[in-house]
Amino acid sequence: TSVINEPVEVSESVTPEIDIRNISLDGINISYVDNSLKISSEILDLNAEVSGIINADSISGRIKIVSPSVSLDYDGEKYLKNAALDFNIPADFLPSKMFIRLKDATASVNGMELFLNGWVENDTISKDLITDLNYRFESWPVKSIVALIPPTFNSYLEGIEADGLLSSRGHIKGIMNDSVMPLMEIGLEMKEGTLRYSEFPLPLHD
Repeated sequence: TSVINEPVEVSESVTPEIDIRNISLDGINISYVDNSLKISSEILDLNAEVSGIINADSISGRIKIVSPSVSLDYDGEKYLKNAALDFNIPADFLPSKMFIRLKDATASVNGMELFLNGWVENDTISKDLITDLNYRFESWPVKSIVALIPPTFNSYLEGIEADGLLSSRGHIKGIMNDSVMPLMEIGLEMKEGTLRYSEFPLPLHD
């Protein structure tokens, strides 16, 4: 008698897809202190939402973070004091390539909103940071921007008085490392602005 062996079907292993419909945090207070790094931070009334899809080597989703009061101290210097934060970040992330694509993401500090679109990759071989990002912001009060500058850098602003509304849009593309900076196309527009510098006798205004 002859025996006929039937072919055995080998099923391909399929990595399960994880669908995160919504993970939320409401009204959370967070305090963090690291004495070795000289960092302390406090976040009050934090609301956060996370949603997305996780595959074998990709994560696609959205992170929303809102807090009316965020404080950050580093090395005895205050970088943020009761700042209101509002982040809305739709993004795709490829962990193996350390690649992230921002899709019309917004980040706001004290009502000053920044729009971001594009991608950033941390090359795991060359250790270069590769960027292709578009950004824009509109009508940021200059005095509010200056208020966010840490005291250590105030010496660079000595003798300068500025006011008005600053808008900007631009494109940042290329490689960034210890010796190379990416190409930056930056456009600035000042409205209702004035600028006085103690070393320059004539004030400027729009």
